[in-house]
Amino acid sequence: MSLSATASGSTGVNWSGPLYRLAISILISLSFTYSLAFDYLPGQMRLGSAGLIAAGYIALSLERVLFSRDPAIRWMFMGATLIVLAWATGALVDPFNTARASASLATGFRNISGLLSGIAILGFAHRINPRLILSGFVALIVIAAAIAVARPGVNLGGVVRLAPFTGGETGLHSSAYTVALASLGIFYAWRTRALATVIALPILMLGTWVLLGYEVRTAFVLLTIAALVASFQAMTGRIRYLAPTLISFGLAGLFLALLFLFSFMDGGLWKDLSNFSSGRLATYAERISGLIQRDIPGHLFGSGPGSDVSFSRQWYWGAKDSHNDFLRHFKEDGLIGATGVALYLIGIFRFARFDGLPFVLCLIGSSAISNALLARPTIIVFFFMTLVLLFHGRSSSSKTAWDVL
Repeated sequence: MSLSATASGSTGVNWSGPLYRLAISILISLSFTYSLAFDYLPGQMRLGSAGLIAAGYIALSLERVLFSRDPAIRWMFMGATLIVLAWATGALVDPFNTARASASLATGFRNISGLLSGIAILGFAHRINPRLILSGFVALIVIAAAIAVARPGVNLGGVVRLAPFTGGETGLHSSAYTVALASLGIFYAWRTRALATVIALPILMLGTWVLLGYEVRTAFVLLTIAALVASFQAMTGRIRYLAPTLISFGLAGLFLALLFLFSFMDGGLWKDLSNFSSGRLATYAERISGLIQRDIPGHLFGSGPGSDVSFSRQWYWGAKDSHNDFLRHFKEDGLIGATGVALYLIGIFRFARFDGLPFVLCLIGSSAISNALLARPTIIVFFFMTLVLLFHGRSSSSKTAWDVL
């Protein structure tokens, strides 16, 4: 018997739909509230609030896994399952891996909750009022701008930047990703005429000013990828469905090939490129070298959640992750977990379809150069919310948002 039938009882009234609509709406509202209130919550309350919201998303995601026939949900769940399987199997067959000593069950729960939140949000997209998301996005940008004006700037790397609105003293990246995703969602709603120009343009201008003040390059990359792919789609007719994907993977392959070749160099161009990337390229080369030397269990199952945080020659002053979500997953989850990430991304693409390709590629592109959305479970929920706007825009119009650019 389905949950719908059970909830109806003897009255014949189906209460499950409204209940699920209320539940997912509350969770989305709490996600916005948590982001805005993060800096003002005591440490234990931050942890408890995040855990409560994560538990809610996990519960709704399990309902979708059990009762949804959407293939996108099944792909995403298969991906998340493979990641957890890699952790559990690795702990059993490779318990003496030295890197596994830094693995953390709490980090694993945090990571998987972000993936399952996507299943809940996208699975219940038809029950989410897009106005709730748009209102939250507008509030995020307005409050971020107000805090940037009211608070003194923060000094990062000798550069004074606008004060972040969430994430604490080191929350520039979290704040930038959140404002970038909110701006992306508002732009999409404006182009599909779901949001009036008199509201959208001032908010987008505020968001642009805030992002410029944060000076977080990954956020610029995220929006640039979305804009370039969307523009390419609009200009190239039917080829737009395939060409951006092929070009993106071609560029990624070229990047990896150059990274491999330059890693043998010392100084010169390699040093300049590494400095431009804030040490990322040198760190990638160092981490890849270490991954190649792992034994078979390490290759298959990784070294557990959280084990990617370690010291490197480039960032010698503190333990840091790889600043590349895919390298992180490969180290922590091995080939099996990395396959799970690929399946999860296929599920997102199945939901977004080709007209949502700008959203999907900006997720992949930003995660390929930093610890971006896939590493931030409390922020990736806003990415999934932009896909909900895409879903409702697709449902209400025969034209895609990107066709009217």
